[in-house]
Amino acid sequence: MQMWGISLKCPQCNTKMHHSGIYTKVREVIDLDLRYYLIGADYPRCSKCMIPVCPWSTEVLSQLDPAHRNKFPAILTTQLALDKRYVTLLKPRTVGNSSSYVQQALEELHSEEWAKRTIEYLSDCELHKKKSALTRSDEVVYQKPPPFCPLPLAQWFETVHANEILCHLDEMKGVITSTYGRILKLDSTKKITKKLAGGIAETATWMTNVTNEYGQVLNCVLTTGEGAGLEELCQGIVLRFQNAGEPEPEIIYVDRDCCGASGV
Repeated sequence: MQMWGISLKCPQCNTKMHHSGIYTKVREVIDLDLRYYLIGADYPRCSKCMIPVCPWSTEVLSQLDPAHRNKFPAILTTQLALDKRYVTLLKPRTVGNSSSYVQQALEELHSEEWAKRTIEYLSDCELHKKKSALTRSDEVVYQKPPPFCPLPLAQWFETVHANEILCHLDEMKGVITSTYGRILKLDSTKKITKKLAGGIAETATWMTNVTNEYGQVLNCVLTTGEGAGLEELCQGIVLRFQNAGEPEPEIIYVDRDCCGASGV
């Protein structure tokens, strides 16, 4: 609000927020081989409902334009955060680059940096001890080096990946809904739904994609059965073309049931 002159609105009542002192909480961020901390400056508070807002919350960051929002260095979770520069390591989800691999690789770098700093600290203590003996000063008691703090589990890195995607959800929707084509292809697969994990596992059996002649995805839906609700999906795409003033697609290819009982 002070550096860039951007007015922030309350996420509850859409009233302009004002400064209300210093934000007292500190957020720990995991970097490549060490950790640093985010310290908040202004504490925005609504001038109407008096609700304080965390200065780096999603409600605040979403009000910034992409240029200013990208200056924020980390992807936040409930307790910790991960530096944005290393979120890219989580994107290509292949066998050799899973969240477990990223967690193990970063933990190895952190442990090497911790060992390096511990050795330097112990060497400095030993040197100071020898100099203190020459000057016959009082014996100095040295503190033990801090213990190594392990990184979060691999599941935390998956949460970071999901949060990073949610930060760009509007942009992703905009890219998908601004994609058109003359010749469309509709096909369903079970391979993706078998990879679903957690509470949503086995809730869907089919994933259906609609692509254009260039292989670009126009829409993607999860269904409990093959063909369920796909007529509404196609009509929604046609409506999207009409609203955008684009010519309607000329043909849509399917691999089965092209002439159903409804005659559509």
